[in-house]
Amino acid sequence: ARIHAVLRLHDLRVCDVQVTDAAEGETLRRFVWAPGQLVIVDRGYSNAPGVLSVAEQGADVLVRVNRGALPLYCAKGECIDVLAWCRSLVGHAATERAATVAVGKGDRRRERTGRLIGFRLPERQAGEARARARRENGPSGTPEQREAAAYVILLTTAPANRLSAPRAVEAYRLRWQIELQFKRWKSLCHFDRLPNYRDDTIRSWLTAKVLLGLLLDRIGKS
Repeated sequence: ARIHAVLRLHDLRVCDVQVTDAAEGETLRRFVWAPGQLVIVDRGYSNAPGVLSVAEQGADVLVRVNRGALPLYCAKGECIDVLAWCRSLVGHAATERAATVAVGKGDRRRERTGRLIGFRLPERQAGEARARARRENGPSGTPEQREAAAYVILLTTAPANRLSAPRAVEAYRLRWQIELQFKRWKSLCHFDRLPNYRDDTIRSWLTAKVLLGLLLDRIGKS
């Protein structure tokens, strides 16, 4: 089973939680967004349909780019070679360029132009990132994956006057709050300890644990 949650960063309030079976993956289309919101997510949510669903509801996205799942296009309609663009980055400051997210063709084409933001990690951090990529990808990892690990590559649909490139990098670091929330829930409610793995009970069991976790959060903040 999977638990999907939305956390409001300024007060760490859990705004939405859904429990699904393991067949349902991560997608931004699962939730309802409001105009003016900035949705910060990791590369598991890096796909065009999800990004466009947020933009079409009037909110903006800040997502770490998964090069294999989120094709990006330049103004001429050509696909951007993200890794080649990263190789052109100088120093360790955040740099940006325009990039369009699109799905469909012809009259059914939907698109939104945003900003591709990238920076090169310092050498020590880059080495750690490459080592992590080797562990995660194993023997199937490619040289391009290890090379890409030396960069942080983000996409945002927010305008520059609302979210500059340096601020986008700072804001993306706040994503770890959702990871910490799940660690708290596992510690307090033992989300990762289940009585069995039967499909007919696991969702109801986890839903009850989510309710317990929300009650504990409310009590702790009251």
